[in-house]
Amino acid sequence: MDAVSVQDIQLTMREVQDHIANWLVDAIGGKKYREDVWQYSKGTGGGRSRLWEGGPEDVLEKAGVNFSMIEGTQLPMYVLRGVEANDTILLSPRLRLTCPSA
Repeated sequence: MDAVSVQDIQLTMREVQDHIANWLVDAIGGKKYREDVWQYSKGTGGGRSRLWEGGPEDVLEKAGVNFSMIEGTQLPMYVLRGVEANDTILLSPRLRLTCPSA
């Protein structure tokens, strides 16, 4: 079995984000998301946030599909919850989907 690289994980997670975002666009009648691409200022990495607001009320009011992958020696505490880390590099891939219920 080949070793999986950080780049492989990042690519796969972005593909999952793309798949979910495209599915949501179709599900809510073609309404496109607002995208924010950002870089992590206290280390390396960054992320991509996609947000829908004001969609059809019977489907969703607000939804977001976000991905971030950051590295550094001083990550925010919310990133560190439940993560085992060594003393040099901390890595946090995240993909979140939020759709409020009716």
